[in-house]
Amino acid sequence: MCRGTIDLARAGQDFGAPSGWHLRHDAALRQFAEDGLVTWRDATVTVPPRGAPVIRVIAATFDTYLVPNPKQHALAV
Repeated sequence: MCRGTIDLARAGQDFGAPSGWHLRHDAALRQFAEDGLVTWRDATVTVPPRGAPVIRVIAATFDTYLVPNPKQHALAV
């Protein structure tokens, strides 16, 4: 994701995630895509220049260890 694109299936394999782990994030990706912040096909997600300012928020969608904190002002801050 650091270079603006990621193959989620391959990343999952590299880190021992079960096959299809990324499918549970389709709703979030769909919202980002509707906003023009990502494009995705199959398991490959690309962040165009328009999405660069919020790439941390996009990447956080896949962060298994992220615990939402209601006291935190914003995820990207």
